[in-house]
Amino acid sequence: MRAILDDIEERLNSRMSTINDKIYNGTKTSPKISLKSAKSYEFYTPQDRGTGSEYKGLILFDIAMLQLTNLPIIGHDSFFLKQIQDEGLEGILQCYLEQKKQVFITFDKEKSYSKKCQEILKQTEVLRLYPNGGELFGSAWNNKISE
Repeated sequence: MRAILDDIEERLNSRMSTINDKIYNGTKTSPKISLKSAKSYEFYTPQDRGTGSEYKGLILFDIAMLQLTNLPIIGHDSFFLKQIQDEGLEGILQCYLEQKKQVFITFDKEKSYSKKCQEILKQTEVLRLYPNGGELFGSAWNNKISE
């Protein structure tokens, strides 16, 4: 069992490092996973325990899993993405574009992101939701109904 865990750990760490280096041109520390046992692990980014780095690590883990396994799709919410600085987010969006499998993201307040991020989002947008008639099923589920 130890050999299998070591193999999985090495593959994931290697792939996350490759993705991270591409996003940051080799200037930032990559997330690491340490598989202690089949039921225990550590996941962290050395020298950076900030919120943005933690979410970036999760996203890189997901992309690595997408690339290394039969997983057909990943999805990320703007909650994770908005914590990441512009340089990293631009690289992550570019990385999403290069995937051969499907990646879905939700994004809000697009004007608060860099011009490059806005361009990538505009070019790849499939569905745009907005209040007052642009909701998924035509109306907001949380509006009070008058009787």
